[in-house]
Amino acid sequence: MGVVIQMSIRATKWALDHSAAESPLEVAILVALADFADDDGASVFPSVETLARRARCSRRSAERALRALRDRGVIKPVGTSKLRTRLYRLDMPARPAPIRLAREAAS
Repeated sequence: MGVVIQMSIRATKWALDHSAAESPLEVAILVALADFADDDGASVFPSVETLARRARCSRRSAERALRALRDRGVIKPVGTSKLRTRLYRLDMPARPAPIRLAREAAS
């Protein structure tokens, strides 16, 4: 059985281009979180150790960045995962409705 990789390009793009993350470390932590998110920014539950490893920082620095992102409303804690890690949701805007072409609307 292979490893299931969940990644959202939409969440990663939001983290890099549109989020309220302020410092380079906050951006690195947010991109690491986005790498685990689905396209709506939900189901994010990596451990702090995993985030620190991906952001190339200490556990304590990762915790400070998570707290800053929470305080700014960029991420929202929504519970605990089955693995006993914190479950987050990225505060991304809702996905826009798909554009329907005139010929599709006539069908």
